[in-house]
Amino acid sequence: MQTYQIPDNSNPLESKADRWKSQAIRVFESLKESPKTRLQVAYYTNTPIQNVCRFVGTLRKLGQVCVVKVDRDPISKMKAEYLSVDERICHQCGVGKQLSMF
Repeated sequence: MQTYQIPDNSNPLESKADRWKSQAIRVFESLKESPKTRLQVAYYTNTPIQNVCRFVGTLRKLGQVCVVKVDRDPISKMKAEYLSVDERICHQCGVGKQLSMF
């Protein structure tokens, strides 16, 4: 039986929070580089797809992510949204503008 020892100065809960934060940062930085699908972000950042979807949902609620286009994903060959957090790309597509009702 193999045993694992946690160093005395580390708290397992802090390392879990740090790991989550670093995944969120990696997802954000990946979307800032160029528009990508959720599956591409998961593949390139080595983050589980479920976490990527959760992070994108959080960014969407905060209004920090936009859908640049809907096209075929090169990995899954399925229709997918290409997302970006880069303000220049979002404004070029006109996505950043809110439509007026009146």
